[in-house]
Amino acid sequence: MMTVRLARIFTPEYARRVNAQIVYPCQARVVKPNELESALARPVNVARYEPDRPVEYLAATLSYGLIKGHPFFDGNKRTAFFLANEYLRAHGLPGLLEECEDDRSLFGVADRHINVAAGLLDVAGLDQAHQVELDKVVKPGGTQDNSHCANEGARSPSGYTKKRERERRR
Repeated sequence: MMTVRLARIFTPEYARRVNAQIVYPCQARVVKPNELESALARPVNVARYEPDRPVEYLAATLSYGLIKGHPFFDGNKRTAFFLANEYLRAHGLPGLLEECEDDRSLFGVADRHINVAAGLLDVAGLDQAHQVELDKVVKPGGTQDNSHCANEGARSPSGYTKKRERERRR
């Protein structure tokens, strides 16, 4: 089971190090270690007791647990976003920002995480919002669809746009 194997990677230490990178130069502090462990265990528990749930829902439970549990002194939503994104990518799915659209869709992702913190969105709502974005990216056959993107801004496998890659080579 992939979820159990990923639990060995998504550890409290890994989450703490990710948070430290996100809040740098401030010092990262875990203020609720039990909440951190609980949030990281959510995908495993859901996969065990609700095996029909899709991976996107498991990533949403991870993100939701980190946002609502507030285990870090600072950067909880950013850390939740990063870990959920990496969780999806570890399963071979597009990340949360792979829809390759405009700034409005980027703000939508941020707003969903803010709405969870404000109590306006639950796990199912977070998952459903991500499913809508994922449907824009992945065709029914499981391949990525970038046809809605202009060639200039199409994503490369490394996550950079083609334009940025050309600028980096100069």
